[in-house]
Amino acid sequence: MSTKQNIDNDLRDFSGKNESYYEVKGKKFSSKIRALEEAGGDYNKITFKWFDSIWDSVDWSQEPKKTFQQLVKERCLQLREKHDHISLLYSGGYDSHTILTCFLQNKIRLDRIIVFRKDYYDNSYDSEPSLRFAMDAKKYYQPWLQIWNPVFGQKDLPSIYNSLGEEWIYYTNQFIMGKSQTYHLIEKFNKEFRNDNIKKSIYIHGTDKPCLDFFDGKYYARMNDGRSLDYLYSNKIIPFYYSHDFVDLYIKQCWLAVNYYEALGKNITNSIIHQTQSTMCGGQNYRKYNLALGRQCLPLPQSLYKSYSIDWAGDIEDKKESINLVNYSKKHDINIYKNFKKGVSIIKEKILPLYGITKIPTILAKEYFIKEAKIKNHD
Repeated sequence: MSTKQNIDNDLRDFSGKNESYYEVKGKKFSSKIRALEEAGGDYNKITFKWFDSIWDSVDWSQEPKKTFQQLVKERCLQLREKHDHISLLYSGGYDSHTILTCFLQNKIRLDRIIVFRKDYYDNSYDSEPSLRFAMDAKKYYQPWLQIWNPVFGQKDLPSIYNSLGEEWIYYTNQFIMGKSQTYHLIEKFNKEFRNDNIKKSIYIHGTDKPCLDFFDGKYYARMNDGRSLDYLYSNKIIPFYYSHDFVDLYIKQCWLAVNYYEALGKNITNSIIHQTQSTMCGGQNYRKYNLALGRQCLPLPQSLYKSYSIDWAGDIEDKKESINLVNYSKKHDINIYKNFKKGVSIIKEKILPLYGITKIPTILAKEYFIKEAKIKNHD
């Protein structure tokens, strides 16, 4: 069976783990692009499901009584009890560093730390300090730790476009060349991941902070598709902070975020909330937000967040993280580049114009009411 057939089989499985999907007019889709095509330009026809039956049963209007630190520890213990071998995807950022320090401080066994490198793009601003801290964790806390430093190669990643052809757009949901966060494809196409000899290991992924909205003076919690789908298509990736089998941790984070906004003492709008939830709000403001959520981070320079913002800015072809791979494919394998360009053309010329937009939209899941604001302001 070909890689494409294997992926198709995985994505068509809407049972069990994959209780999450796009729905358009009663039809289920694993691909955002296919859902957008089916909806024909009408957003209202698309819904994104994220274990709705579980989240529907939760009272979001009540803040969990346990502290964030207690819940993080319980989540680490839960994963330790359920899995024989645990690997942590570690970048040194707020999300993954908080998880690592919890394992270390509470003497919970962690088996392996994974720190990525890229041979086509310089991400040393986060990979080098992260690797040093991982080595210290092994030296001073857990000497049995394995430190794995796999490489995302400029030959490995473009092979996605070679294997899937112009239909790559239906499989990534990240839609840029070489986007390293497309983990379910990396597992299948990256040589080092394919050869990972610890078959039973799970990969803990720390993404992400709460996703909140603010309308008519009320706070709402949501999920979005960009944070969710890779987990569902991967056989190894496990979400840490917003898992459907440990709901209190995500709800607690939503309340911590709401408490942070309420304490600001100024007019809150949906625009302010969405800006705060990304690195675009600036290094110091982003740091304050993360600390309010109970996060910890390596003492990395504030320029790190500027670097992230620059790396991720731009169009499908000219993002800084992608451009080296685009140029490499132009030079070394024109067929890969042509497949990439065909997919881009389908997105830009046939799908996005239906919606009057120029970028792939985020599709939001169901919203859940948390509380009314002290001062009711809105956009």
